[in-house]
Amino acid sequence: MNYLQIVQKALLRAGVRDTTPITLIGATDIVADFAEWAQDSWRELQEESTNWWFRQKLDQTLTINASDDEYAMPAGLETLNYRTVTLFTTAKEDERHLDWIDYERWRLGRDTRSFAEGPPNQITERPDGVIQIFPVPDKAYTMRFDGVWDIDEMTADVDTPGDTISGGTQLLPDRYHFLLVWDTVKRYAEHHGDPDALVKAQTKQTAQHARLTEKQKPPVRVAIGRLTGLGSSYGRY
Repeated sequence: MNYLQIVQKALLRAGVRDTTPITLIGATDIVADFAEWAQDSWRELQEESTNWWFRQKLDQTLTINASDDEYAMPAGLETLNYRTVTLFTTAKEDERHLDWIDYERWRLGRDTRSFAEGPPNQITERPDGVIQIFPVPDKAYTMRFDGVWDIDEMTADVDTPGDTISGGTQLLPDRYHFLLVWDTVKRYAEHHGDPDALVKAQTKQTAQHARLTEKQKPPVRVAIGRLTGLGSSYGRY
């Protein structure tokens, strides 16, 4: 379903049968409310976890330049999956993982890192989203990693729930779109103080969410974003 169809289905399931919008552009009153609730539902679902499969961008590469140890987060990504980051030269047989260091430890040790050069073996993400590696690269390398798409927004009628940044193709599969429909209905019931409608919508939404979690959230033990590491934090989640 696209954005317009999600809102249309939610209006129908909520029993608002006298309103069938043909567009969300310039929507007012109850249609505008449903459009906002649907958007909130999609945004909050994405914010719930960086582990959702529909937020993953797999097997990406970044060129690492000699003497350059700082890199902007690649366009359209919220973060990297730091369990997957490797580095190699053009020969590729030397590919190896980089160790994740949380930024606080990195910051406290920076005086001893400033001028060291060599094959990078550590990586961190600064609070401003900049990726930093150590030692300072002694030559050109290629970094390979999996990434996590930034939060997607539905704005046009034909937008579907999924990444639209930088030509992304990772979408929330159609079979789970009713999760957004019923969550939108739940927000409507909450807003209007309708306990019976709220219970029904909550039951439907919970069932859909459980199905999504089973199929779209891999059972990793460590969160994928900045909290991910291969050191002492491994296994906490």
